[in-house]
Amino acid sequence: MKTDCRRWCRSTMYALVALGGGLHAAAQAQPAGLHWEGVRIEAAGSSRVYGAALNNLGQVVGDVYYGSGSAQPFVWQNGQMQMLQPFGSGYASATGINDRGQVVGWYIPVGSEVNPDVINNQGFRYDGSSGGYTQVGPVGARYVTPARINERGDILGYTSNPSLDPNAGGRGLGFVQRPDGQVSLIRHGDVGIVPLDMNQHGVSVGYHEGNVGEGYVFGANGTFTTIGGPYSRANAINDAGQIVGQTDAQDGNFGQRAWVYNEGSGLTNLGTLGGGSSWALDINNAGQIVGASTVGATGGSHAFLWDNGTMTDLGTLGGESSEAFAINARGHVLGRSQVAGGDWHLFFYADGRMSDLTAWLGESFNDLMEVHTHVAFLNDMGQVLALGSLDTNNMTLVSTLITPVPEPEAYALLLAGLLALVALRRRGPVVAAPAAA
Repeated sequence: MKTDCRRWCRSTMYALVALGGGLHAAAQAQPAGLHWEGVRIEAAGSSRVYGAALNNLGQVVGDVYYGSGSAQPFVWQNGQMQMLQPFGSGYASATGINDRGQVVGWYIPVGSEVNPDVINNQGFRYDGSSGGYTQVGPVGARYVTPARINERGDILGYTSNPSLDPNAGGRGLGFVQRPDGQVSLIRHGDVGIVPLDMNQHGVSVGYHEGNVGEGYVFGANGTFTTIGGPYSRANAINDAGQIVGQTDAQDGNFGQRAWVYNEGSGLTNLGTLGGGSSWALDINNAGQIVGASTVGATGGSHAFLWDNGTMTDLGTLGGESSEAFAINARGHVLGRSQVAGGDWHLFFYADGRMSDLTAWLGESFNDLMEVHTHVAFLNDMGQVLALGSLDTNNMTLVSTLITPVPEPEAYALLLAGLLALVALRRRGPVVAAPAAA
């Protein structure tokens, strides 16, 4: 049906301005770190709930361990825990989820002995809409470990090298499985491959473990190209094909240099914060980059945000060093920092402010003995999936989803915008002025 714009355009415009003001205020208020909500992801009778991935809908996947040699993958959302059991396996884990609810992970085939000296896991995909399981990865591989799945359905993972003795350790390969089921091995001779990231077009990056080690990009057409030079890593890629990583400086100072790669202009050195080294760990679709850089001769490093040619020092939580390892579409930054006593804490940074998530978790969940700062996840909504322990030997692991909540003032502005929309709609149609002759 064709709509006459004269009846609604102006009222909609005014309402969107009012509503947009409220939404903007809410977005500005969220990152301050003063208002958070946290929910513990729990499973009755388990000794470990390990959250391994988080999507933009707040869905969490991972595995639940029951202490009896069994582990089951799960999908959690809004307090509801759904247990998965791929192909009847009693030992499995989910490792990635996209916004369509498609899950990837690995499982131990039924009848196989769970032996820490023998890797025999296989990959699976679970489709939340149909409830069906599909085996994924190279057919006949000794082990297959999917790591992530993008919105298109491309799967990135790690697998055994078919050219080597199956009992030999290390030197595994990467693989990409396309939505049509085609599997391509990521390889560079017979050296080990470490896949790290993949964009929405199925282009992936990582590094190989040759004598000098180099970053690589694996194209959607199956081309393997080294990038960054000797002793480099390609850590992340965005949907525009921009890649970030670091390379040994090779200037006699034994330092590293963070870089961004664009297909048209090649590598761009991001510089440092005054020290001898820097490394880039993540990039969003706006081209904003995060990582860390040494700041002087003392050896300390600070997290940085690089945007449009400028590297900004994000500071620390009072200690000597910090590092940023994730940035979302809104420019929120997740990382870790030392506090005054030297311990490492998780931080969330936005609008020029660094919030201490470890301190907040400790105040909100008094049974936590430790918050793990080496692994945490950030989605585009600003939610953070954090891992912790209830004991000092990490035998009881817990996962917590942290959600930023708008300040009360932001809610008031948002409500005002909604009321303005209602008032404008009640006034009836707006009559357009006659066109000038």
